[in-house]
Amino acid sequence: MGAVDQVQMLRVARPVNSLEQLFPVFTPASIFESGRWRGPFERLGASGVGLTWAIDAGRGGIQYLDDRTSRRWEIDGIDWRTAAMRNLRRQSGKLYTHALGHRRGHAYGIAMMHADGWGPSRLMLHRELQSIFPYGYRVAIPERSCGVAVADNLAPDEQKAIEELVQTCFLNGARPLSPGIFGAHEILSSWSMSREHLRFRVQV
Repeated sequence: MGAVDQVQMLRVARPVNSLEQLFPVFTPASIFESGRWRGPFERLGASGVGLTWAIDAGRGGIQYLDDRTSRRWEIDGIDWRTAAMRNLRRQSGKLYTHALGHRRGHAYGIAMMHADGWGPSRLMLHRELQSIFPYGYRVAIPERSCGVAVADNLAPDEQKAIEELVQTCFLNGARPLSPGIFGAHEILSSWSMSREHLRFRVQV
């Protein structure tokens, strides 16, 4: 779907009384470059990846949040970003759908391909992911329906397997997003990092 199509979807959206169905969603950062995007967004540290918010319209459909609705919520004193994260956590009793590889009885990676369509958005649940990967992790969003998180300390053969998986998903996916593998902090918004007081060790 091109940038014009994305904006057209936004234009017809009517997200009234929809705060409980609001979620953060990753998109190609390129759709923000034309200046035609009429909703809140954030460019992230991960190359080519942007963040916006959308409302679950049911039956696999979404409506992108527009500036008018977000401003109305803010005037009413509603912290809609916090609400979106709360909705995401509420819907993430099952954090991932697939375990990737095994090392000493534990998966060294996980994939998020949930039927609700918000799989990659769950990569924003840093505290939950940190409990799975206490020594750090990296992330990938090769396709807009697939999020991947992997342990930082992969062996060379494990790293190769993950890179091949990400590339295959990116090249063959219906809605490719990025072929990169990023630090966990690179796909988090500045708002979520400050609001949730997240801290990361930056590898050099």
